[in-house]
Amino acid sequence: MNKTRKKWITAAVEIAQWGAIVLLLLPLFTLQAGRMPLWRMMAGVLLLVLAVGRLFYDYVLDIYQKQKRRSPLSALAAMVISITLIALLVGGLLLMFAIYAVSQLQQGGE
Repeated sequence: MNKTRKKWITAAVEIAQWGAIVLLLLPLFTLQAGRMPLWRMMAGVLLLVLAVGRLFYDYVLDIYQKQKRRSPLSALAAMVISITLIALLVGGLLLMFAIYAVSQLQQGGE
């Protein structure tokens, strides 16, 4: 298999993975679902955690490999910024789950 074809297949798998995550979690983010099945939410969260973790791991490895060409301060700054962004992403995701859970509890109580 040549390099160009392998790159296209890798790109297609990445796009399909993120598309599946969006399809699974879209009702949660738009808050349009009356009742969202638990399996759908958990599958979306699992795929999201795996994808973000893999991206973070690849990014950390990339920083480590380029560390020879960077100063220690810039590598530390890049690491702190990336950890902050991931923490904000996880915090936002938890906030969306909390909003969804509260709305489901309020609908169930009526």
